[in-house]
Amino acid sequence: MRFYAELYVEQSPATVWSYFSDLTQWSRWSPICLECRLVEGVQLGAGAVMRIRFRVARISTVVLASVINMKSPHVITWTGTKYGLSAVHTYRFKGHGSGTLMINEERIFGAPFPISNAIRRWYRDSDLSFQSLAGIKRELALCLKSRTPRLDRVSTGSGSDLVKR
Repeated sequence: MRFYAELYVEQSPATVWSYFSDLTQWSRWSPICLECRLVEGVQLGAGAVMRIRFRVARISTVVLASVINMKSPHVITWTGTKYGLSAVHTYRFKGHGSGTLMINEERIFGAPFPISNAIRRWYRDSDLSFQSLAGIKRELALCLKSRTPRLDRVSTGSGSDLVKR
């Protein structure tokens, strides 16, 4: 199964990435994420393991997700397995004109029929892939409006660098 959405924002990929890569903010923009953090260390990058606590259909669970690809500020991919299902989740941030095209793609494997139909229906009804991007866009607008400091940091994969404004 593949779920895909894209949404344009007026901010640069570096600005979008600086917000997105702050795992403490995921519960603000994600419709299902309750908490996200690194299991060890402080740097988000390939090889890192994220602990993602989320709620789907009134069921809360935790997944340990391994980052398998990260190229700041453009792409991150992680994998996780739970209840016999495996997922590969990718966010891409592509420069487009004066802004960024945000892309959210998730692939889920291992769901037998009729579970696969229920998952497809839930994704369609919740519009999760798009709603996640809409949440990022909403929160970015709020951050920029209030000029919060978290947008002044960009994760480069080798640590955080300050962005001069």
